[in-house]
Amino acid sequence: MPRTKKSAATVIPQPVLDPATYPNLQPIINTVAAFARISRQWVYVADIIRRTYLYISETPGATLGTDAQRLTSEGYNLIIDRVIPSERLLYNEMVRAVENLIDTMDPDQRKRIEIKFDITSMVGDRPRLLCHAITPLVTADDGHPWIILSMLSPSMYKEAGHLFYRLDGEAMEYDLNQRDWHPVDSNVRITTCERNMLILSARGYTIEEISHLMYRSIDTVKMHRRTLFKKLGVSNINEALFHAIKQNLL
Repeated sequence: MPRTKKSAATVIPQPVLDPATYPNLQPIINTVAAFARISRQWVYVADIIRRTYLYISETPGATLGTDAQRLTSEGYNLIIDRVIPSERLLYNEMVRAVENLIDTMDPDQRKRIEIKFDITSMVGDRPRLLCHAITPLVTADDGHPWIILSMLSPSMYKEAGHLFYRLDGEAMEYDLNQRDWHPVDSNVRITTCERNMLILSARGYTIEEISHLMYRSIDTVKMHRRTLFKKLGVSNINEALFHAIKQNLL
């Protein structure tokens, strides 16, 4: 994620950057661009050490509400500058937590980490809660992320926060009050019916259509939903899908 500026008194050791990396990135960026075209997702590739964007998808659509050329002209802080003022401290805290986490990892782990968080950004003149998913594409010689890939999408939550990372199948969530990481509950088990209901919901089927496809009554489908929501600690099907994916239940 783009980082806020350090104070002038802070000395940041700069890793050695391989000048051959930029030419070698083009096939990767071409692949990212192809993914953006077929998925209609808003994605970008950023150099977080040199503080510049190497690629911004051409179809940001409802995510940030403008085109790639205009976004590029806003400069490296375009994500930070769009965060609503009331969530700037939250954003800075999440950045700090991620930076401290990365410092505790060995170089190989830093290459494989996936990070997600939710923050409210201005889309035109309207605030919108967005989910940011980030993973390194290239790391510097010291193993710290250098080139990152990020995808933005509408958040499935009602409020900002929800910082977590996944590494080798293990998911950890950041407690903003305690300021530490704790495991995401991996002991949740869902039934075949609950899993099928989630998959059909993700495909856009209504409760009535799911009832027909699963050969279950509408009341039975609703019961499965209530049970699943309770297991996952959520209140709607979008949150249930998000948590099911996060916990590898699908």
